[in-house]
Amino acid sequence: MRTDALIKNISGLSPYLFRPPYGEYNQAVLNTLASLGYISIMWTIDSLDWKNPGVDKIISRIVENIEPGAIVLMHQSAPQTAEALPEIIANLKEKGYSFGTVTQVMDI
Repeated sequence: MRTDALIKNISGLSPYLFRPPYGEYNQAVLNTLASLGYISIMWTIDSLDWKNPGVDKIISRIVENIEPGAIVLMHQSAPQTAEALPEIIANLKEKGYSFGTVTQVMDI
């Protein structure tokens, strides 16, 4: 809960969304999150950028699997992500997609 306090102190907002590390969870985790007022958020497309598959593979994995309302998992620590992102954004905009926050996509 110290992290929550730090985020609130810096941003003025209380976090309430949680992505389980590695996507691993069970009913006990979901129950605990709910009791703390959190909503568990998962992704619909894993870019697999953490495997460093190459910029072209990251791009194609996302662009070929995208659909309305998709939540794409990407990691700021993966070295090829930043290079792939401009082309992903341009490609998806060209296809008519727009971008929003998780709360906008999920209407929460």
